[in-house]
Amino acid sequence: MKEMKLRNVGMAAFTNKKLKGFKLNDLEYELSRIGDEHKEAMQAYYSKDFEGLSQELADIVIFACSAAKVANIDLNKSIINKLKINKERKYVDGIKLT
Repeated sequence: MKEMKLRNVGMAAFTNKKLKGFKLNDLEYELSRIGDEHKEAMQAYYSKDFEGLSQELADIVIFACSAAKVANIDLNKSIINKLKINKERKYVDGIKLT
C-alpha cells in the first residue's frame, strides 16, 4: 500500500468500517479504542514483541485518524500546530515548565 496522508487514513478506516458493518461516526467509541490499543501496545512492548508493537501503534494512529474524521478535525494541521507549540515549550529533565 502506498503512503497516505492522515486524512486519507481516516477515510480508509471509515470505508473499512462501513464495509464490515461497524458503527460509524461514534467519537466516544473511536477514542475509547485508542486507549484499548495503547494497552495492547504496552503488553507487546513488555513482551518484547516488536512486530506486535508495530501493529498496535498502527492501530492507535488509525483510530486517532478515524476519531479526527468523526470530529471533523484536520489532523495534519493539528499535528503541525502541536509540534510548533511543543517546540516553544520549556522543559527541564523532560518536565514541562510552560
